[in-house]
Amino acid sequence: MLATLKEDGQPFEGDWPYLASLPSDLDAYRPPKKMVVFRRNGESRPVGVDEIIGLLNDGSPTVMLMMLSDAFYMPDALGVVRAAAGEGPDPARRHAVIAVGYGTVDCARAVLIRNSWGDGWGLDGHAWLPEPFITPRLTRLALLTEEVNVPAQDLAA
Repeated sequence: MLATLKEDGQPFEGDWPYLASLPSDLDAYRPPKKMVVFRRNGESRPVGVDEIIGLLNDGSPTVMLMMLSDAFYMPDALGVVRAAAGEGPDPARRHAVIAVGYGTVDCARAVLIRNSWGDGWGLDGHAWLPEPFITPRLTRLALLTEEVNVPAQDLAA
């Protein structure tokens, strides 16, 4: 994850939007030829909600790499992701989000995240992840450090 952010970068959503469905020929699918990307250095951090809250209190951008489950795709009307009883993480579905705040949901600590799936997901692209949802799904945590080249013109292959 950190190597990708440093070397490949993250484009603006408008430059390389998510597709409604997979292309029919995946071997021929390529990124746009030219797009603006943001690159950052980062460092791995210990995994856990205490670490996330500490980094947020320090004002540090924090990337959470998680295994997803079905509940993640549909936050409720309050913007909370609640897993159904017995719903565990799927190791094949991994996704990175940015932690932007914290609070409590149903008497449990919760992290407010910003997702890259656009304003139509959750509450304008944000959702609350309660600690019981985060704990079994969080696989990596990273602190974004100095800017490498933000934004940078880049030519994709």
